[in-house]
Amino acid sequence: MALNQINRFTHINGAAIYALDDNGQAESEPSAIDVAITLPALEFETADVNMMGTLSIVDQTRLGNIQVTASLEADNPQTQKLIGPGLKKWKILWTENVLQPNGLSDVVGFQVNCGGYVTSIPEGAKELGSQAVADYAMNCVSITKTDSNNVVHYDIDRSQSKLRVNGIDYRARINELLG
Repeated sequence: MALNQINRFTHINGAAIYALDDNGQAESEPSAIDVAITLPALEFETADVNMMGTLSIVDQTRLGNIQVTASLEADNPQTQKLIGPGLKKWKILWTENVLQPNGLSDVVGFQVNCGGYVTSIPEGAKELGSQAVADYAMNCVSITKTDSNNVVHYDIDRSQSKLRVNGIDYRARINELLG
């Protein structure tokens, strides 16, 4: 059996977040640059079944909470475009270095478009000589992740009952039966 060589993603070079308008168009300038982001872990819901004890069965048609977190400058006026009441839409761009099996290095760009409600608006720690940075969390109604090679890693929209991950449509059969 031969060993499969794979690309190794080594580190993120930088990230930028743009505010999106109601039509999904990004503003011309980013609202935040060089930010720390935490993308969601896609976790399927489970259901407990009593069969000689309790057995947890994964329901691959439903996801748990989908949350994106960004560390932003708390006092920056541009940050205000990303937070606040009501539905917010973010476009997050970043690049990662990739070490290929042949030893060559490359850079791959990624993009996440997400829409949801900001659930955490902290004040941020204020220290003499430094900016106040705080973690803002968004619970996503919709989220799509693509890379610069136009590969869609996931496309999820709770309002449209859409759940596609790595090319598999986990809701296809249910949506077909429900019409």
